[in-house]
Amino acid sequence: MTLRLIGQGGTVPVREPVIRALANENLPVTLGWILAVLVAVVYAAVELYRWRAKRAQDLARQPLALVLVRIALITVVALGVTAILSVDRALAAAIDLAGIPYAVPLVVVLLLVVTFVLSRTSFGRHMYAVGATPRPPAARAST
Repeated sequence: MTLRLIGQGGTVPVREPVIRALANENLPVTLGWILAVLVAVVYAAVELYRWRAKRAQDLARQPLALVLVRIALITVVALGVTAILSVDRALAAAIDLAGIPYAVPLVVVLLLVVTFVLSRTSFGRHMYAVGATPRPPAARAST
């Protein structure tokens, strides 16, 4: 049907400004750096809070050195990706292609939401319990 409407070799024009911005535009470089630092700080705070809460309750926990290495690794990745995307990547001098694409923060937010839903809700636990098994005994036992 689409080929009938647009003809052979044609394209479907997208005129919606929000969709065009998600596909073609970037965050300002300064905002990208602010978001990268914010991600690193929030991740570090959450990980250290979890470690400290487990220690306070005398629960099993990972060594603090391992938690700090993981925080450092995430920080390096976030700042490294931001540094790479902050450079003007355009081949033509007339085009400015510096900054993080709008789709990257959107994907990160969606990833966080899905991770939260699957790990912290009963719906997520049921999804893991069912899995791909045709007869899910674990799902039946969990209800």
